[in-house]
Amino acid sequence: MRARHRHFNPRDAGANLALDSRYGFSQGDGTAVSTWASRTGSNDATQAIATNQPTYETNEQGGQPIIRFDGSDDFLSYTNSCFSYTGGATVIGIVKITSASNKYATIIGEYASAAGYPSNTSIGCSPQVFPNNSIEPATDVYAPGGMRYNSTLSNSTWYIMCWSWSNWSTHKTNGNTILSQNGIEVSGTAYGSNPSGFTSALKSIGRFDSNTSGGNIINGDFAIVSALPECSSAMRRRLYHSAAYSFKIACS
Repeated sequence: MRARHRHFNPRDAGANLALDSRYGFSQGDGTAVSTWASRTGSNDATQAIATNQPTYETNEQGGQPIIRFDGSDDFLSYTNSCFSYTGGATVIGIVKITSASNKYATIIGEYASAAGYPSNTSIGCSPQVFPNNSIEPATDVYAPGGMRYNSTLSNSTWYIMCWSWSNWSTHKTNGNTILSQNGIEVSGTAYGSNPSGFTSALKSIGRFDSNTSGGNIINGDFAIVSALPECSSAMRRRLYHSAAYSFKIACS
């Protein structure tokens, strides 16, 4: 793969958020992350509270740095919504889950309420789901349900994951939702009904909502989180292979 693909910026495909652990940091190994700068030039992911900051870890996957979330209280927030109720979106993430919970921790999520489960008014992309308690891409799986890849992959392994849909309001039944692991795409299995609405009040990287108990915070490492308008198959493949080359992960 040519260097231009390795360093491809999702901003050039219309990304609203493009976090990449190789860019924007000038700090030491194991230090706290207060800002993860987006390669879009705006919409950075930040955390002002020191005890809730993830850490920057050097020379981890493929010799590259990553961002580590402790599974207890670490998360980041961003300002500008990446999603809409009737719109489409594509999310690409490189993630390694250290310990999978039996709850709903998300790599990226937007929710209506800052207190308790927001139920039908949320959008979330999860690398781990209940009740399978496995590593598998899934859309928001609290009420009223979600889409699941239905795989049972291993903890402590790096995966390139994708969540892509054409219309969130009908994404469980319109046949256009794609989930993938390391470039292998499936249509997924739907659980529950379509959501009844969407309101973006709480926008987070690494957590489901403000209820931090019972596994709603990710315990694991992130290398890339990008949120874009719905992408074509060709653009998704470019994103997969760019990610795979950059972090030395096998990808179909």
